[in-house]
Amino acid sequence: MLEDFLCKLNCGYDINIKHLYKSLVSSHRTASSAYIGATKNADVMGVIDKNLADKRKIQVLQRRKISMRVIDIAIFLGRQGLSFRGHQEEAVSNLKNRSVNHGNFLEMVTLVCKYDDTLNGHVTQAIKKSEAQEQRALAINKKKTDQKNKKNRGRGSLITFLSKTFVNKLISVLTHQIQIVKEIKMAVFFRIEVDSTQDIADMDQLALCVRYVFDGEVKVRLLYMVVGKVKVRL
Repeated sequence: MLEDFLCKLNCGYDINIKHLYKSLVSSHRTASSAYIGATKNADVMGVIDKNLADKRKIQVLQRRKISMRVIDIAIFLGRQGLSFRGHQEEAVSNLKNRSVNHGNFLEMVTLVCKYDDTLNGHVTQAIKKSEAQEQRALAINKKKTDQKNKKNRGRGSLITFLSKTFVNKLISVLTHQIQIVKEIKMAVFFRIEVDSTQDIADMDQLALCVRYVFDGEVKVRLLYMVVGKVKVRL
């Protein structure tokens, strides 16, 4: 391979003008691969435009704040033994209508919004987007579409953290965590395990797990996952 390269370096390349575009595409792909390979030791966000990266970080932080508030509300309702839903009017687009009962979950969200600017801003935007989406759905007469596509799938790309689909998944996750705690208490003996693996940017993905024996079966449960700040593999 080296001999072929030296020969072409000394004698030149045979170029077919008709296939010049293919050569340019090949060179571009090679250069792109080399650039990505050279920057893979840096943070992945460093390859992306800085403005887009900063905007994404703000969005992630904002959504984490909102999700934590929603989780706290769900935990409160669960501890008090209160139902989450109760009426068919439970839709984000209908939250402005205070003459109907939206169920304990959405009513609690509305109450917290009065004292929390972060959640209030999110709910306000969610109502506007949900209303606009419903209007578009009516405009294209979605009621005549196949009913099989109308199973509980939330609202597609509209992320509100307030839909029944999200709440059901959240309840399932919380139930699973409670079950893990119960099993560990019954098992008495358990072991904490920490392991990590590196992604394409050589950043460690640190996983915290617990291992125990329950009902004659070895259980390994993932408790927490975090991106390591130091590039050292465990």
